Amino acid sequence: MKLVLKIFEGYGVETNLGDPLVFRVSLMNPEGFEDYQRNRTINEEIKELDTRLESEEITQEEYEQMKASLEEKKTPQDYMVVGSEKQPWSHQIEFTPEWLKPKLLSYEPLENSITLSPSLVAYALFGLTPEETRVLPTGGHKVKATLGELESNEVAAIITGEEKMPSMDEYADKARYLLMVGATAASAQLINGLLAGQPMNIEGLILKGDYHAALEQRDEAIAAYQLAIDAYNATGPREDDPPRVIIHKLNRLLVSRIDEDTA
Repeated sequence: MKLVLKIFEGYGVETNLGDPLVFRVSLMNPEGFEDYQRNRTINEEIKELDTRLESEEITQEEYEQMKASLEEKKTPQDYMVVGSEKQPWSHQIEFTPEWLKPKLLSYEPLENSITLSPSLVAYALFGLTPEETRVLPTGGHKVKATLGELESNEVAAIITGEEKMPSMDEYADKARYLLMVGATAASAQLINGLLAGQPMNIEGLILKGDYHAALEQRDEAIAAYQLAIDAYNATGPREDDPPRVIIHKLNRLLVSRIDEDTA
């Protein structure tokens, strides 16, 4: 079993106090992968035999003989189970150094316990909010994740003492990614941080609409998208020519509201 740690999608990061910090921990089982591939090929050959039997290309006796011969070539594999209902696998992951206590944002697969076959890669996202990073020790740190006796690779986390407002692109990219993986609470903090200094930031308003849409808060999402259009129009373009992405998102919600009202 192998545990891999990344900071967001990279292996290292330099971040300022007040920036969000997102970790990704991947869990995989590369041992026995060749055996797994061989078994999968054999299973495909057995399926072909099933088809040949159904089409009467071979007799039942021939089918059973050929199938038994293929089954003998398989390598027995006993996959480990990680986690349980009482102690999910993602809740067992711990971090070093000791001051690093990121919150679990989301994980995949969603089961509390997983059968870790060679074909499965499970991951969990952990994160520190901008407020939490403001109290971190500054300087360079070697970060590791552990799961039982298993240790991940080390990654570098350099926390600088300077506190600055992250760029719109940095906030937007991370908020968009967190929304995509279902970490709505963490994404909301980033979106609010983006809009705090720029209340009519177009990208921030679109993300705010996406956030409310993810929570099925339709009216709030419509209002955010409409504000994004207003912000776009305020920059000077023609009123009937806002970005198509906003129009598409807004129209989809408006149509669903009309359908519900007429039902």
